[in-house]
Amino acid sequence: LATLDRLIAEQPKAPDGWRLVPIEPTDEMIKNGENLEYFEGGYGSSCTEFYKAMIALAPTYNGGE
Repeated sequence: LATLDRLIAEQPKAPDGWRLVPIEPTDEMIKNGENLEYFEGGYGSSCTEFYKAMIALAPTYNGGE
């Protein structure tokens, strides 16, 4: 049991204001980014808005379960 408790305590944890995200975006993340408004000649949303929209749908880490 001590080994299991140690392994659980060693699981990656993101600092406040951060999220652990996959290296490659999921289909859901990409679709959420694509759902932001476009306008002719460019995007209607900033890179920050695209990033936040995609991160909002990043899967959460559940401790390897």
